[in-house]
Amino acid sequence: MASFPTVRDLALAQEPKVLASWSGLGYYRRARMLHRAAQAVAAERGGSLPRLSSELQLLPGIGRYTANAIASIAFGEPVAVVDGNVERVLERVMGSSFVGRTVWSAAQDLLDPEQPGDFNQAMM
Repeated sequence: MASFPTVRDLALAQEPKVLASWSGLGYYRRARMLHRAAQAVAAERGGSLPRLSSELQLLPGIGRYTANAIASIAFGEPVAVVDGNVERVLERVMGSSFVGRTVWSAAQDLLDPEQPGDFNQAMM
């Protein structure tokens, strides 16, 4: 945050500086994707981060899980998150295994729409 306090600051930074700031965190691909996403947000959205999961997924490096986590926690959008840990919790709660995308439906069905961010953080 000290190096890049705004999306625009990150977008304008040279990639080597971004990678140097990320040093020690591993997964340098994430730093590159974060940099590219900041550039897209700065260029296409005037520096304003999308608030909806569907719009966040259009940014480089952001898939369904990350988009749903951001949208629910930061903006209150009632969308569920699913990762390996959430799937295991759901299997124990529901008493059955899931195939493919049905786990996303189960998570969405259980989601508290009034407090989606809190619910998702608890599930994580």
